Amino acid sequence: MAKKNNKKKGTATPKKKATKKALSRRAKITIISLSLAVVLVAGIVLGVVLYLNNRPFNYYKEDISKYITVDFDAYKNYTVDMKIDAVTEQSIDERIQQILNANKSSSALNSGKSDRDTEIKVGDIVTIFYRGYYFDENDARVEFDGGCNIEYASGKVLPTTLTIGSGAYFSGFESGLIGKIPEQYANLTPSLEGVIEEGDVVYVQMSAILPGNRSFQNKTVRIDLDDPDLEKEWGVGFKEFLLGRELRQLVPKAEFELPEAVEGQEVVYYTNIKPMFTSADENDMEPIVVEAYCPINYTNAPELAGKTVYFDVYVRGTVHYNTPTLTEDFIRNTLKLTDEDLKDFEGEDIITKFRGYVREELMTGYQNGSNYVSGYRELYDSLLDDLIWEKLNAITKIIRIPKRAIQPVYEEYLDSLIADYEYYKDTYGFSSVEEYIMQAMGAETLEEADETIWYLSANAVKEKMVIFLIAKQEGLLADEDTLKAEAEEIFDEIVQYYIDTYYADKFAKYETEEEYDKAYQELVGNLREQYDEDVLIENALYDRVFEFLRTKPSVNLVGKGQ
Repeated sequence: MAKKNNKKKGTATPKKKATKKALSRRAKITIISLSLAVVLVAGIVLGVVLYLNNRPFNYYKEDISKYITVDFDAYKNYTVDMKIDAVTEQSIDERIQQILNANKSSSALNSGKSDRDTEIKVGDIVTIFYRGYYFDENDARVEFDGGCNIEYASGKVLPTTLTIGSGAYFSGFESGLIGKIPEQYANLTPSLEGVIEEGDVVYVQMSAILPGNRSFQNKTVRIDLDDPDLEKEWGVGFKEFLLGRELRQLVPKAEFELPEAVEGQEVVYYTNIKPMFTSADENDMEPIVVEAYCPINYTNAPELAGKTVYFDVYVRGTVHYNTPTLTEDFIRNTLKLTDEDLKDFEGEDIITKFRGYVREELMTGYQNGSNYVSGYRELYDSLLDDLIWEKLNAITKIIRIPKRAIQPVYEEYLDSLIADYEYYKDTYGFSSVEEYIMQAMGAETLEEADETIWYLSANAVKEKMVIFLIAKQEGLLADEDTLKAEAEEIFDEIVQYYIDTYYADKFAKYETEEEYDKAYQELVGNLREQYDEDVLIENALYDRVFEFLRTKPSVNLVGKGQ
C-alpha cells in the first residue's frame, strides 16, 4: 500500500524515505519520450513510401548476429576518462544555502526597500552587474562570451537580480557575495547621454583586429580611459579618439598604430565603432571580485569546463529577508528531521549529522522546489553509459538492418513528431505538420527530413540489437516472468517519479490513506496507458545489460575533488 508523504508545508527537504533503487536512465528516457503523448490526428500522411512487411522482427527469437556483430572481448577490459566533479564540502555548504533560502520569510524586510549599507546574507535578492573572466596560460585576463551582463539593449542597460542561495550561478559566485557590504565596493551607474569625458569607463560596441592574432565582431568591450596600458592594448591615440565623442555616434572604421609591434602586427583595425554608454563612478573603488568554478562537464561553453573563473561584481542594491541559520532547532522543528532520520550519518552533534544527510542528498538526487536535481551517482551512471555506448559503437559492425525492424520504430518516431506538432503548433505558430517536422529535423525539404527520421530509426534498431546480442551472449536474457517482475519495479519507479516531480503538492494535501490511495490508483491507471508492458520489459533488459557493462571499464575520474 502506498504511504502518505510526510513532507510538511514550508520545508525544503522531506523526511528521509527508505532507500530505493534510483530511477533507471532508460526509464527516464521513456518518461521523456512519452510524457507529451496525445491522441494522434488520424489521416495525416507525409507522402513518403512506407516499407511494410507482415512479419514483425522478434528480438528474442531472431539470430541478431546475421545483422550486426560485436567484439565481445573488447568491452571487458578497457579504460575511460570520465569528467565529473565530486561532492565536496563546498557543495554541501551551497546545498544548505538553498535549504535556508527556501525557508526564509515570505515578505522582504524594510518593506522591500533596497540598500547598499547592509551586508549580504543568504536569502537576500541582489541587483547586480557582473563581468566574468579567467586567466590563460600566460596569466593574461580573458573575458569569456556570456560572462558579462553589462550590455546596452532596447535603450537601456539593465542589471540582473539574483537570489543568494538559489544556486543559479557557478559554484562560488553566490558564496563570494555573502558578508559583503556593497557600499564598500564600486558601484556601476550607466550614463546613456552626453559625451565621453576624462575618467570615464566607456563601453564600446565594435569589431576589431587586435594584437596577438585576436579579433572579434560586434562585441561590447569595456575601455577604462585611466588605464595606463590603454595605448598598448588599443593603439596610440585611441583615448583621444573617444574623448568628447557623443554616445552612440557611429564611426564606420578607424585604425591606430601600436606603441610596439606585437607578433609583427603594428596597427589595430576597427570597424562599426559605437560608444554605447559610460560609467563615471565605476573606478571610485574596486568591485567585489568573486572566485567561481565552472563544472567539469559544462557543455554551454566547453572551453570553460573545469576552469576557475572570476567575476567583477557591482551590487546596485540588496533587498533583505529574514532567513534562518543552520541550528538544531531549524533542523528539528522546521525541517522535521528526527534522530531516526539522521541515525545513519556520522557525527557527534546534529549539525555534523545533517551535513552527512545533505551529502547523501547530493549523491542520490533531491527535489529543489519544483525541480528535481540529479545526484552524483545518477550522473556518474549516465556519463558512464554514454562512454560505454561510445565503446560499443566502435566495436559494432553492421551487416545490414532489416527494414521490417526499422519500420515500427520509424512510425513511432513519426507519430511522436506529429504529437509534438499538435502540442506546440499554437505556441510557436507552425502552419503545418510538414513545416514542424522539417524544422525539427533541420531539413530544407520533406524528403530530407524523412531520410533523417529513417536514419535515426535505424540507429535505434541497431542500439536495441546490440543490447539483445550482448544479453544473449552473456546469459542476461532472463525468462519472461523475471523480466515482467523487473519491468513492474521500473513502473513503480515511474509512478513515484511522477508523484515527486509533478504531483507532490497534490499528494501532500491528502489527510487519509483512503484519499491518497484513490489518487494513487487513478495515476497508476493513467500511466498504464502510456507505459505498456513491452516498453517496460525492454527497460528492464537495458538495465540488466548496463549493470553488467558498467562493471567492465576501469574509470579514471577527472574533476574537482576527484
